[in-house]
Amino acid sequence: MYPIRDPNLLRKGAENIFIKNLDKGIDQKKALHDKFSAFGNILSFKLALDPSGQSKGYGFVQFDNEESAKKTIEHLNGMLLSNKQTHVDHFVCKQEKDTSSSKINFDNALAKNFLESTTAEDLNMIQSLVLQ
Repeated sequence: MYPIRDPNLLRKGAENIFIKNLDKGIDQKKALHDKFSAFGNILSFKLALDPSGQSKGYGFVQFDNEESAKKTIEHLNGMLLSNKQTHVDHFVCKQEKDTSSSKINFDNALAKNFLESTTAEDLNMIQSLVLQ
């Protein structure tokens, strides 16, 4: 099955899933399409290939409904395919990843190379200075 190229038919909803950590020798039709079609009607299926036609180890599936995608994720995420544990999840486009990652606030820090004589009180004092 070829990927859908008509942008009107491609919805960017929850029915799109992303599969990664695929064995490079997996055949698109037999090993993957048959496995995923057990969970619902597939509108589009694409295995990413390099210029020589070799698998890049990831692919995309678009189902006709969100429920099929959810069932697929529940059943196949973490499953071994050709002795590799695959990751199956909802597809998130790069633009959405970029905007969501910019909203992350980190509240941890790594501190190292302290003297052996450094006490917990010393660390608390440093922490209070940093948080000011």
